[in-house]
Amino acid sequence: MRLTTNGMIFLGAGAAALGCAYFMNIPPLRAVGILLVALPVFSLLSVGGTRRRLRIAHVRFDGAQGAATPEEGRPSPLRFAVVNDGSGTSSPASLRVDAAESLGGARSVRVPQLAPGEAAEFGLPCRPAARGRHNVGPFAVERQGVFGLARRSTPCRPVTRVCVGPRIFDIPRLTGDAGERTGVDSRSIRHGFEVRDFTTRAYERGDDIRFVHWGSTARHGELMVRHESGSDAPSAIIVLDNYEASYPRRKYFEWAVCAAAAAAWSLLRAGYDVDLLTHGGPAAHLPAVLQPGAALDGCLDAFAGVELVRSLSPASGEPIGAGIVVAVAGSNARSTERLCALTATTDAARLAVCQQADLLGPLAENRFAAIAVDPQATSVVDAWSRLVRGAGTVRQAR
Repeated sequence: MRLTTNGMIFLGAGAAALGCAYFMNIPPLRAVGILLVALPVFSLLSVGGTRRRLRIAHVRFDGAQGAATPEEGRPSPLRFAVVNDGSGTSSPASLRVDAAESLGGARSVRVPQLAPGEAAEFGLPCRPAARGRHNVGPFAVERQGVFGLARRSTPCRPVTRVCVGPRIFDIPRLTGDAGERTGVDSRSIRHGFEVRDFTTRAYERGDDIRFVHWGSTARHGELMVRHESGSDAPSAIIVLDNYEASYPRRKYFEWAVCAAAAAAWSLLRAGYDVDLLTHGGPAAHLPAVLQPGAALDGCLDAFAGVELVRSLSPASGEPIGAGIVVAVAGSNARSTERLCALTATTDAARLAVCQQADLLGPLAENRFAAIAVDPQATSVVDAWSRLVRGAGTVRQAR
């Protein structure tokens, strides 16, 4: 609760008038001074008695293809609902939404008068400018006192952490549908962690609280629980080079993330379980059994948190079994060789995109069909199109 600029001016003018009335013995100024001081004080009292009644019911994005996770550079409206939890009708107010600059910065919306229990839905245009994890909030209801001389800001929701995934491009299929293959051993050896496929659903009375999926709960605004299920889908591994020395510029790394995400989404739609592997170790497991919207959410969430690291993964003697391995490398030879070693297996089809022609030799030695691209001159779609045309449609080895 504070005075506005006009309120401060009124208060200062009133104090000056009272001072002049006292020291210069001008009685008429006393009444003027009292009035000028009383107005901002009365305005403060008018907002000070306002009780908090409004709350934010949910915060979500409208992403592409039913996903709740927005993509970098793609319009994704930010939606939320304001609910009147008070016992009386709320007065009109202004709702201030603080957000990261990459999400459009701070904005305000006008909340109309709401009856008890009534809700109002709002949508703010948003085009996320950067991949990663960003803050939305806090949300605060702002009310002005009479004459606009005082303002009160009441927080109604703390900061919400949201994920912004890379832009997902539709690329040529890297493989046929999983259902087209028969007699394929789809078992896979995961790299140092147990894999359990699951979907999420709304919490029901009697569900074990240990199975609450907090990431989905935050996105949907209601309790969501995991529903685990087995999967006999063939497996694929996406290997993403996130070694800092592999990329002279940050935008080259972002290109690599987009290329890897496009490959992961293509394989998910073809019916593959997809594991994401980086220099930080296994980053995510994306099961093919999820619904399209949930699968895209999982893909975007997995790549939203990938960041550059300054150390290479330790060499591992454990092979990782998969039907297909797709690698996206930068320009560092040591990093590429280490990632090739992490995916040592004898029965996988292999594709790779790198950003340095000198890496084509080591990739070929590790049985990768590979191309080198200039990320400044080649789009993600063009890169995968060139690779698929050169390697043909990849089929999982029997």
